[in-house]
Amino acid sequence: MPFFAATPVALGGSETLTKESYEFATSSFPAATSDQDATATLRVDLDHRTADPSKAPVGVTGAMIRADTNSFSEKFQSVVVEGGTVKLLDWQGLVPVSFARTAPGTASVGTATCGGGAPYLQGCPFFNDFKGEPVLTLTDSDGPTLTVIN
Repeated sequence: MPFFAATPVALGGSETLTKESYEFATSSFPAATSDQDATATLRVDLDHRTADPSKAPVGVTGAMIRADTNSFSEKFQSVVVEGGTVKLLDWQGLVPVSFARTAPGTASVGTATCGGGAPYLQGCPFFNDFKGEPVLTLTDSDGPTLTVIN
């Protein structure tokens, strides 16, 4: 279980949040070193006010879930929605994760990109030893799980 990251959201007395949880399989995972797990899953949670017809995210968290002991939580600095595309920005304003926002039961696809050499300087939210310019293909075959939080 990765560490938990939370985003506080101020709500009115009768408001609720809806959490969109995407679990992306990393289907083109580049095995840079022997400790990288080809079955990793990237989970991204978008929170929006349930009554908001635009479903504008008010919080976002993520976690890389791996079969080994190196799973961890990722707090993205901000989220940008352009049409049906979600772009998650790191602390430098770079876009390491981008994906299609879909309805439940509809596949969502995207990419996670890491720069070579020193990812912490080049927008990669996970791992520290990729070589070159790896791009992970992200696929959630049945789209998000929706959870209403009172």
